[in-house]
Amino acid sequence: MKTPFTPFFKRADTPLTQVSRWPFAPNHPLPFVSDDATVHYVGDGCQLSYRWHDAFDVFVAVLEARFAPVDGSRLEIPIESHLYDLHLVYQLTGSSNFMPLASSQTRPVLSLLARHHMQVYAPPGNGVIHILPDGQTLHFALAVVVPKGDWVTRYPVVGNSPMEELIRSRKEMAHEYRYLGPTPSTESVLFWINRLLNTPPRSGMSLDDALNGPMVRLIKEHSDELADRHRARQLVATVRLWVADYVSSMDGSQPPPSAELSAQVFATTPRRIRELHRKFHAQKFAQFISYCRVEEAKQRLRAGESIAAVALKLGWADVPTFSKHFKKSTGQTPGHFIKETAHK
Repeated sequence: MKTPFTPFFKRADTPLTQVSRWPFAPNHPLPFVSDDATVHYVGDGCQLSYRWHDAFDVFVAVLEARFAPVDGSRLEIPIESHLYDLHLVYQLTGSSNFMPLASSQTRPVLSLLARHHMQVYAPPGNGVIHILPDGQTLHFALAVVVPKGDWVTRYPVVGNSPMEELIRSRKEMAHEYRYLGPTPSTESVLFWINRLLNTPPRSGMSLDDALNGPMVRLIKEHSDELADRHRARQLVATVRLWVADYVSSMDGSQPPPSAELSAQVFATTPRRIRELHRKFHAQKFAQFISYCRVEEAKQRLRAGESIAAVALKLGWADVPTFSKHFKKSTGQTPGHFIKETAHK
């Protein structure tokens, strides 16, 4: 067996024995896969099944496992990728860690949690997958989808997103390993991966044709999702630059910046700005505004402006209110800050 994603079960860290029948009822049986593209293994406290469909246009595979109720259940299996291709990897149940071999330490370590996925451009290489089942169900399921060869050029996705950049790297940086970090799978992505995995054989239609529809939609979902995230990051970055510039030009005639004012300038909603800022910076937008105002206050105090002037120009109601915010942020009052600065 040599596929775009190949696990080597006989080299697992737990001895595995191949069996001829399903050792458990699978959650993802892949109804279009023939018996000669299925392998089953059992070992001490674990049972595995691996099914794959290696078609002309697309490779699809599911590695599924069940574990006995033993603390710390896990399994390590060497894996190999032998094609220059884009791999879409979906963690359906449990979690995975993809580790480099000792001979290729430059490759990054990747981790996937349940209901997460990642996109990887992988030149030929070897590694190890650490299988960790779900703590409650003791079940593990990982799906790998590889749109093979020139597939992505025959079904181009119009737009500009990290997904397109990753696809372009297949031609421009063919020997360079690249990936887009693990992200939560949206309901739309989960819908299309399930359509792909559960497509039954269709009379009078080649399986490649049957799979291409869900595959096209899945790539589009990835692209749209990443393009939206890319635009959201750009929006937040631009808003942050605008806030810092706005604060630096305050002279007492303008109100302090806010989510509401930012939303008016950038034609969006205050809620979106707050949510995106917290998502990408793990910080409330109001906290960032306060940080900018205090940093600007420091610069003006260093330049010799009075405490009262700084408080007025940067939008605080009075000196006590300014002093309270300044001390909360810096640990000292504006007066102590001026004295400390003067002694340096």
